[in-house]
Amino acid sequence: MLTGNLYEHIKFPKANFIMKRGRIVDYKTILGKEVVVTKVKTTKNSITKIIVKQKDSKRFFNSLPSVTIDLEKALVANEINVLYIKQNH
Repeated sequence: MLTGNLYEHIKFPKANFIMKRGRIVDYKTILGKEVVVTKVKTTKNSITKIIVKQKDSKRFFNSLPSVTIDLEKALVANEINVLYIKQNH
C-alpha cells in the first residue's frame, strides 16, 4: 500500500525531513535499485525487520545510508522483490 511517503512498509523519513537536509525527494531515483541486507531482526511479535543499504554504496536520497523494512508486509504489498538469497553458514 502506498502512503504519503509512497511506501508503507519501508521506513523512509517524511519528505519534509529529507528536504530540510537540502535533498530532493524523488522516489523514481530509488525504483529498481538493488539493496543488500545488513541486519535481520525478529520482533517479539515475530515480525521480521531488515536493514538494507544500496548495493552501489550510495545513500537513499543522497542522505540516508540505510533504511528499515518490514520484510513480510513489504513483500506482500510488492514494495520489494527478492532477487537473490545468499545464506551464511
